[in-house]
Amino acid sequence: TRIDEFLDQRSAPADPEGATGAVRVRDGIDFRGVGFRYGDAVILDDISFSIRAGESVAFVGRSGSGKSTMVNLLMLCS
Repeated sequence: TRIDEFLDQRSAPADPEGATGAVRVRDGIDFRGVGFRYGDAVILDDISFSIRAGESVAFVGRSGSGKSTMVNLLMLCS
């Protein structure tokens, strides 16, 4: 019963200082031939994909494979 009570609790979303609201993408995002380097290290090379507005996606891979870099690049699109 206590576990159910705990899971039913709603917490207020965190509002860190400097946070901004989410940006709604109207039409979607298209990446075509995207690449990214940190110095001489190629992190992303010739990446292409489309994300439609309202669609959920996941980036999965090993540590250092470019997942965070891809998300940071996506944030530049907003």
